[in-house]
This record gives sequence, C-alpha cells and structure tokens, in this order.
Amino acid sequence: MTLRRYQRADAVEAAEVARAAIRVTGAEAYQPDQVAAWSAWTDEPESFARLLAQGETWVVEQDGVVVAFAQRFPADYLNLLYTHPTANRQGFASQLYSVLETGAIANGVTAFMTKASHLSRPFFAKHGWQLDEREVVERDGVRIERFAMSKRLKP
Repeated sequence: MTLRRYQRADAVEAAEVARAAIRVTGAEAYQPDQVAAWSAWTDEPESFARLLAQGETWVVEQDGVVVAFAQRFPADYLNLLYTHPTANRQGFASQLYSVLETGAIANGVTAFMTKASHLSRPFFAKHGWQLDEREVVERDGVRIERFAMSKRLKP
C-alpha cells in the first residue's frame, strides 16, 4: 500500500474508484435513480481531472492501482473521500482522512466541514464529527439525502 499525493495521471483510476464506490457501495443505501444521478459526475474525464487537481488530494495505491482517494478543498472542507468496493474495510479511508486532517491543522484550520452520505456518516461520527443538519440536494431532477457535518480541530 502506498499513500501519496494525487498526480494528473491518476484521474482515470480515481474516476473508476468513485464510480464503483457510488454504483456498488452506494447501492446499499440509495435507490437506483439516486445512484445514477450521484455517479454521473464521474463520467466527465476532463472536469473530473480538474476537480481532483484542486486543493490537497491524496491517493492510496495497492499493487500499483489507485484504490482510494480523498480531497481537501477548500482548506476547511473535506470534499471527496472514496474507496473502491474491493478495498473497503482495509483502513484506507482512515489513512486518507488522517493525512487531510493533519494538513488542515498545519494550515491553521480550526474547523473542518463535509457533506456525508448515508454510508460515510458513521465513518465521520467515529472520527469525532458532529451532525449539523440533514439536507436534500437535487441532481438531474433526483433528490438525494446527505448530511452536513463538522469537526473542531485542535492544533
């Protein structure tokens, strides 16, 4: 396992990670139309690569293949955290989260925010995050429930 900074060449594999995480793991908590609407953003390679190039993005490689990634952008926001279904429950999300939280603290961030899915909400709660509010977003005419969460960071 290798934990390292994202590189432009990782974009295709990272898109596959997000797509599989949403379509396979996401199907455990969301309806098919919600999964399709949520995963649509992974099918646009150039915009996906531009998104990952923002902020601080890290990947986990296993046997030379990207199996998880996470991003902090802007500085106080955990924007993305995805693990391929074949790599779930191996601690990769926790390792990625740890490096992003450490980076946030080093940059003087005192509070971290995110929008969590039904699936990631327990992960964040386990790491000390609080639920701020339930919200419903609309993607391609489909309503998807998610949770605004936050955490106070200590230097």
